[in-house]
Amino acid sequence: QALTSPTVPISLPEAPEVVGVYLDYEAGRVAFFDSRREIPMFAYPPASFGGERVLP
Repeated sequence: QALTSPTVPISLPEAPEVVGVYLDYEAGRVAFFDSRREIPMFAYPPASFGGERVLP
């Protein structure tokens, strides 16, 4: 599930072996995907990072 309020369930046909993270800092976008199958998993709504550094 995604850590949002309220939580969002994530359903995939199989558990991913490798999870990719897409970050577009300027657009305020963070998304996760199954990188082996190229399947989107979840994307947060666009947000402002307020000049903060974003770390893994």
